[in-house]
Amino acid sequence: MWRGYSPKKDAVKIKTTIRTLYDSLCAQVGRYRDVSCFIGRVRYFPTKHIAVELSRVNLFDLTGVAIAATLLVKRWAFRSEKEVRLIYYDHQRSFSAEVFRYELDPSSVFAKAILDPRMTAVEFEKWKRRFQKAGFSNRITQSELYKLPEPLVLKIG
Repeated sequence: MWRGYSPKKDAVKIKTTIRTLYDSLCAQVGRYRDVSCFIGRVRYFPTKHIAVELSRVNLFDLTGVAIAATLLVKRWAFRSEKEVRLIYYDHQRSFSAEVFRYELDPSSVFAKAILDPRMTAVEFEKWKRRFQKAGFSNRITQSELYKLPEPLVLKIG
């Protein structure tokens, strides 16, 4: 998926747990976190079944879980993504941007960063320094997906 999502060869894959990511959001939003913060795995359906799935949503669910679940539906064609979504609903409407940003300690939330396998060694080092400068102190590696295997030696005779 490196090629599909990173045409500029600058992608980063980060490792965390669902609980750690969810807790990082909840820690920042305060009072209404139980009805504002959601996390879940995306469910994939054939296109013709999406409308049926969404019609089952209980719009009167006061917890917000049912409405958040509508954001966890995606077309079957994207099932290889195995996506997890972090969802925040601002009940006080104090947030005006399209993307909700919140502060987190990257070393506490992300256990590891894996950089694009197509980066040159120079680009990798540049990105690694950039992560470290931003305060990330955990392991930073480059994916070995496209690395050639070690030479194979066959003994004949």
